[in-house]
Amino acid sequence: MSLRRQIRNAAVAPAAALAAIFLGALGVATWRVGAAVEAEVGALARDRLERAVSDFRLACATAQEELARRLDAAARVAADVLARGGGFSLGEDRVSWQAVSQADGGAREVSVREPFVGEDPVVRNADFAAPSPVVDEVTRLTAAAATLFLRMDEEGNMLRVATSVKAKDGRRAVGTYVPARGADGPNPVVAAVLRGERYVGRAFVVDAWYVTSYQPLRGPGGEVVGMLFVGVRQDALAGVQRAMQETRLGATGAIAVLGAKGAQRGRPIFDAAGWKAGEDVSAVADARTGRRVLDQMIDAAPRLAAGSLATDTWTRPGHDGAPDRDRLLAYGYFAPWDWVLMAAMD
Repeated sequence: MSLRRQIRNAAVAPAAALAAIFLGALGVATWRVGAAVEAEVGALARDRLERAVSDFRLACATAQEELARRLDAAARVAADVLARGGGFSLGEDRVSWQAVSQADGGAREVSVREPFVGEDPVVRNADFAAPSPVVDEVTRLTAAAATLFLRMDEEGNMLRVATSVKAKDGRRAVGTYVPARGADGPNPVVAAVLRGERYVGRAFVVDAWYVTSYQPLRGPGGEVVGMLFVGVRQDALAGVQRAMQETRLGATGAIAVLGAKGAQRGRPIFDAAGWKAGEDVSAVADARTGRRVLDQMIDAAPRLAAGSLATDTWTRPGHDGAPDRDRLLAYGYFAPWDWVLMAAMD
């Protein structure tokens, strides 16, 4: 190598080495900044989702308090309407009913003592065009659904003999009954009423979930001979639904509400996030791992400490040629209505 080249290399090498060190340090710094920015963005997104779930849970709690007051007033109105009508009693004659279980749809013929309101027998009426005693007036005064139940047997199965609850066919759900026991054990509504207690809370009514009040009806000896119901369908909670739909979480974010247990498990309460109310979405899985994300969330939510939230991430499958998208999820549990509250965004 010539002396001139050696001198030139000796001059350039330190500068090149310094440049390489500088570029390497710049790359590390850039990576660190990028990672820090990504972490900060992720933290902000999680915070936004958690605040959305917390705010929505507060809306549910507010609605629950208002609904409890409304149902308490409706229950008093129902008791007053029944008392002014002469009260509920059973005659000596027996009548036959075709009783259909609201749990499994099974039908059976039963013979029960004839129910009366005051001096008038309660006849089977499934037509909303024809009036039914007590329940129609209660619904007119309170806007809540109402039902008179007759105790069918010693076990405590409760038969709807007059109701303003609408069945899927658009007719009154008269002739359906609430079983005293279900697959999971004693029905909590019937168990409370048979103890002589009022039941207030969430209950399955014919084919939908309601926020309800049931109070026992007693015979002359103090025995429970039936029950008086008022309630409001959960999916008719317009204020809660509006609060959910009006929450904005960027271009892709949304809030949804899923049932946590029983027949409602994994089913949206309202149309949301591209899901239809009532469809089972619990099988939704991560596009990369196959993990059933929503199934795990539904199991975990009721076990969270009261008021706490959890987060998760998953990859949402693309549709119609769209790429898969990473999605962030925050969720909590609202025990009074057995709801999993979730917010998600890409």
